[in-house]
This record gives sequence, structure tokens and C-alpha cells, in this order.
Amino acid sequence: MQRLIPIPVRRTVRSLPLAWKDTAFRPVVRVRRAPTVDRVGPGFAARCRASPARGSCRCGRSPGEGLHHRSPAGVAGFTLVELLVVIGIIAILAGLLLPTLGRAKRQALVKRAQVEITELVQAIRQYETLYSRFPVSAEAQQAAAKLTPSDDFTYGGTFRRPGGTINIGTPGYTAGFPGVAQNAEVIAILMDMEGFPSGTPQVNQVNQGHRRNPQRHKLLNPRMTSKPSDPGVGNPGDPGVGPDGVYRDPWGNPYVITMDLNYDETARDAFYRTAQVSADPANPNRGLNGLIRKTVSGQTFYEYNGPIMVWSAGPDGMVDPTRKANEGANADNILSWRE
Repeated sequence: MQRLIPIPVRRTVRSLPLAWKDTAFRPVVRVRRAPTVDRVGPGFAARCRASPARGSCRCGRSPGEGLHHRSPAGVAGFTLVELLVVIGIIAILAGLLLPTLGRAKRQALVKRAQVEITELVQAIRQYETLYSRFPVSAEAQQAAAKLTPSDDFTYGGTFRRPGGTINIGTPGYTAGFPGVAQNAEVIAILMDMEGFPSGTPQVNQVNQGHRRNPQRHKLLNPRMTSKPSDPGVGNPGDPGVGPDGVYRDPWGNPYVITMDLNYDETARDAFYRTAQVSADPANPNRGLNGLIRKTVSGQTFYEYNGPIMVWSAGPDGMVDPTRKANEGANADNILSWRE
């Protein structure tokens, strides 16, 4: 009788029971390491092992080392010629931009002056509506009435002209300023100030006790400045209302204000009244910038068909009584009545 030999059962790891993982048996898996490649240079691994700071290094470098490429040696900076070319390009661009920026700034200041002139005209009109008179002192009213024929009054100042300076304003009353009256008392009345911002009393105490503005309306709210001016010599001050109470344009020159103090519904400015400035060369019977020609008691004037005229000497701060209103130093003047 043939003896049966038992065939051993082959079991794979997958066929082991689920509890196999809890037994002490653990299959050993050998992982073959890839050979270390010394990308840094010959002898670097030996130096790395010899260094105490790299005691944990097994591959000849610290973790992450060798992942970055070294910058190639001998990379040159800008040459002198290249720097000069760059500087030249910057200079050209600056030369192109600066005139544009200058024109933009000039236009912004012109616009600001136009706004301030409009606000002045509106404030004077409001005052006239409230009190049925203009915001001037009794002394200014008397000075205008003494002229032959009786005239309007111009608050002006000292301005630069080609070759020197010129006083623009109505003669006979200076309101405490050298030469001619400036606009300080008009501003004091419109703003209902009893004294000048510097603390000095007003000439003739024009609005002391609010006598010229009894309802105490503040009809004007201009920018205020603390910089004193140099009166009487044509030197500009700071824009806005200064310590002396004078309202100056963005270039530091006083605004010129003319009001209809003979109450004929027209205004005759001390500068623009002359034929030399305002007569139209194409038609002398017509004035420039919308002015009209008028003859009174044998005297010919150019005047505005309205009760108020306000103007600025413009960006150049100059006037010229020998040139037309649209020429030379007068061309950039900013006028409330320009057409």
C-alpha cells in the first residue's frame, strides 16, 4: 500500500489572517538607495563629514543643498556708457514733461483766480441787495463824488510794469496804504471784520461796531494767510487775505475792484478806462473785452455795462498802460467782464 505524502500549503502574505499584523512576524523590505552624486565638487563630501556642523549629513551635503544653481562667476554690472545712456534718456523725458507740468499748474492757478473773482463779484452783489449800497467806506464815497465829473471808485494797488511800477486806483483816498487804496476795507465789510487779521485797527474804523455790516453777514470766505506783504513796492505777498486785510490773487497781487459809486449802472475802472488800453484798433468807438465807449463832460472813457469790475494782473503780475488790453503784459490779465 502506497504511503501518501502531505503537500505543504503555500501561503502568501495576502492569505495570512487579518491578525497577522499583530504577530511578531514582520517581512523585511530592503530598499536600495540611489548612489549619491556629488554635484558640488570633488572632495566636498569628505569635507562635509569632517565638519561638526554637518554631523547629520549622510550624503555629503545638508538637506536641500545642491538644489540651487550657483550664479555664474564673473557677471559684469552696467558699463559707464550704459549708465550715461540711461541718464540721457531720463533727462530727455524730464525735459518733455516739465513744460507740460508747468502749463498744467499755470492753468490751475488761472482757474482758481477766476473762481475767486466770481466769488468777489457775487459777494458784492449780495451786499448791495441787502443794504442798497456798495461795501465801501464813507471816505471812498466822498473821494469819488469830488471828482469831475463824479466817478466810480477803484481799489487797486502798486503793480509792476515794464521798467518800473505803477499805482492803479482812484486818487484822493488811500485807505492808509501808500499810493492808492487797496481792497482791505471792502474785504473787511464783506467778511464782517472789525479789525484786520493782524489785530491792527482799520483805517477810519470802517466796520467798527459792524456799522457797515449791521446784520453781520459773512458774505465771503476766502483763504487766510499769515505772511505779511511788502506794501507799496509791487512785491507780491501770499495768496489769500493777508494780515493787512488785502485779498491777493494766486500770484500774490491785490485784486482790483471797481464799483459804481456814481450809480449810473456802469463801472469805470482806473486802468481800463483809457483809450490807450481799451480802444479797439479796428473800431475806436468800441472797447476791447466788451467795454463800451462813453463821453461825459467832454471826457471820453471806456466802461463796463454793469456796476462791478474785478480783475487780476494774471500769472506775470504785470500791467502796461501803454499797450492794448489784449497785448503784452496785459494779455494774461484775468477779468470778470471778459467776453
